[in-house]
Amino acid sequence: MWSTDARGGVIRIAPDATQTFVTDTERAMFSDADGDEMRFTEGTLANGLACAGNGGFLIANFGTDLLERMARDAETQTLHDNFDGKPMGKMT
Repeated sequence: MWSTDARGGVIRIAPDATQTFVTDTERAMFSDADGDEMRFTEGTLANGLACAGNGGFLIANFGTDLLERMARDAETQTLHDNFDGKPMGKMT
């Protein structure tokens, strides 16, 4: 089973309950941010996940306001940063 993880990536939970955390280490992780404001506006926080046809993942990233594609080796690419010319982001 795969799930998003509040530390800023995805986690694989194996049938024996062992866990493997996968994240793009180039970006600030949600759990490492100083304070709640920075945590929710500057860190990476994957909060939506779909399996891609190539074995990777499509991630709605609440922290970066991006739709991303992430391979199982953590290589991450931005797919979309806007919708109809407007930045994707949090509703206020």
